[in-house]
Amino acid sequence: MATEEQTNALQAQATVSSSISIVSSATVTYYLLQEKGWFGGDNGHFDADPHRVRTMNLVLILSVIDMLASSHWLMGELGDTSDAFCDYQGFMIQWWALAGIVWNGCMANSLYNWLVLKKTPEQLARHVYYHVALTVGGCGIVAVVLLGLDHYAFANLWCWISADYNAERFYCFYFILFLTWAYNGFVFISVANAAKDATGNREAQKKLQTKLKLFIGAFVLSWFFGGVNRTLQFFDSSHFIILYLHVFFVPLQGFFNALIYGGLFEEDSPLRLQIKFFFYKYCHPPSDKRNERLSQTEGALLTSRRGSFQSETVFDKEASIYTVTFNLGEANLDEVRPLGAWLPRGHDVYIVCLQECMCLQELREAIQEHLGGPEKFSAFHNEIGSTNKRLGFHGYIALMVFARTEDVESGAFAPLQSLRDNVKQGANLGVYTASNKGSVAFPFGYHDSTFAVMGCHLASDNKGKSRFSQRNKNTYRMLGKSVLTDVDTGLDANLLFHHTICLGDMNFRNPNPNLNP
Repeated sequence: MATEEQTNALQAQATVSSSISIVSSATVTYYLLQEKGWFGGDNGHFDADPHRVRTMNLVLILSVIDMLASSHWLMGELGDTSDAFCDYQGFMIQWWALAGIVWNGCMANSLYNWLVLKKTPEQLARHVYYHVALTVGGCGIVAVVLLGLDHYAFANLWCWISADYNAERFYCFYFILFLTWAYNGFVFISVANAAKDATGNREAQKKLQTKLKLFIGAFVLSWFFGGVNRTLQFFDSSHFIILYLHVFFVPLQGFFNALIYGGLFEEDSPLRLQIKFFFYKYCHPPSDKRNERLSQTEGALLTSRRGSFQSETVFDKEASIYTVTFNLGEANLDEVRPLGAWLPRGHDVYIVCLQECMCLQELREAIQEHLGGPEKFSAFHNEIGSTNKRLGFHGYIALMVFARTEDVESGAFAPLQSLRDNVKQGANLGVYTASNKGSVAFPFGYHDSTFAVMGCHLASDNKGKSRFSQRNKNTYRMLGKSVLTDVDTGLDANLLFHHTICLGDMNFRNPNPNLNP
């Protein structure tokens, strides 16, 4: 039996852990609802593609469940003030804590059906309704039955199933928990193997495996000490440290889920960007402090630029840089010939941005040959994406730069070092952000000037619904997240070069039918 001091410590920890989860889950919920258009959003993410719609809906439901469970763990021993209130607290904890466990299994099942069984978006959308019915309805029925049997009582930490009914505790909660653990382990191993066979992208595979391990680890960690504590109580034994860890970790599951599923602390997540927007708007430093910060980075910036590229002579003649962007729409090489129709000869530097390119290597070689071969033009390139249509890709977003070989050999043209030359802004697959939308960049020095080139494919409208706001966010992230220097100054990329060239399929359109080019 816990002492009064120990009880106070448990109650304090339950309050802290539950509050952290409530705030984290509420943040994710608000962000996703805003993206659905509830708070002035533009349906940005939810109209992107069916996989993103489903993934974000799954995370939204999980966040709501976590808030409901955490709000009743927050009450702690207050549930013991009256029988009616105790029944209410025990009922709600049983319902929503169990629902959170079952919903984790449903999310794993959704991943399995998508990436392993290759079910269609329509089939997967129908499964969500079944999952909601099982989670909310099934867990609610269990909670109602236990309430009807008068099985709720104070259980050391909060009101839940009485210690007099250990069989009900096991079969109505922990047996389901252990089954879900086992099922999630099986699913995530299967998904990792399927993605390994499908993506062909080692970076994406590594990121996927890391996130799958985090999913399993967070889910097990949330409930491990709770399971140990309730097992000890079954044998009329209890240890304060186990009890404390139970109170510490179980109410934190909403925080863990926001951390992993919601991307609350991922550097490139849209949610984190939304939070940064809020703090910049309401909590940004005064202008003199911002100027001081800019002046502090100026020295590092100039050092970085000089260290990366130095011009020996002043360039006093004209040079021609030709830029072109082309959404191939999955066309093959023969369909984009003749190259001379859109890539005329006679220029010094060629910058080519491609979207939805399924023949990247062949096209790059064909362009270089069209310009005169490697003896005449040297090729530089950067790309993101995949040709795997099963995962929602339509080809590569690619940037190719061709410079005269004599300029490269003389040092007049030189690529510059960068810390981050791509920003992925595609579908949220739950385990990583896909590269079916986003940007790639290539910084270079040419004679006495520096250039930053960014090629992109931004969010498009969907079924008549505008995603204008989402495209603005894409642009903001492209400029802010690209670090095209060897020192991260914290400044947007377009501020660090003499010239910035942005091109690609940006999807900004004027819908007025009366306008003619």
